[in-house]
Amino acid sequence: MGRLKTLTKYLLMVVAFYFFSNILITIVLKGTYKEIKTQMIESTSPKIEIIQTKATYINGYTEGKVTNNTGEVIDNKFVKIDCYSARDVKLGTKYVRISDLKPNETMDFRMGFKFTDVYRVNISYVDEAINVQDEEFISDDLTTSMILGGLILLCFM
Repeated sequence: MGRLKTLTKYLLMVVAFYFFSNILITIVLKGTYKEIKTQMIESTSPKIEIIQTKATYINGYTEGKVTNNTGEVIDNKFVKIDCYSARDVKLGTKYVRISDLKPNETMDFRMGFKFTDVYRVNISYVDEAINVQDEEFISDDLTTSMILGGLILLCFM
């Protein structure tokens, strides 16, 4: 019985260390994000608002809101996020899908991107996503959360 208690204590210490180290890593990483310039291509219909856009050297994210002021349901349309370097080289594009957004409703979005040295982003509203696979619509933060949740579930089974 004594060995079981010792093993349980060690297991609890390892789990506590894991969570403590992840919390510290998250705090340090969030501190390295810097605000980047956001240029929005005017879209008065629907209205797109950017809450914040931040990036590190290797990745970043954009948070915003889309408000449907068109008077019609918006379905299967996209918010396009183009990322550019300081020398105006296009680094890549991400899309946020807008589905079943009724008139006067607002949809929040957060899209992560993994492009190196993003200096500014252009945000626009488009009817279709060009040359994009379905997995690109899943936010990188959501993918990380799903993987972490799966690993935690496996640990406790």
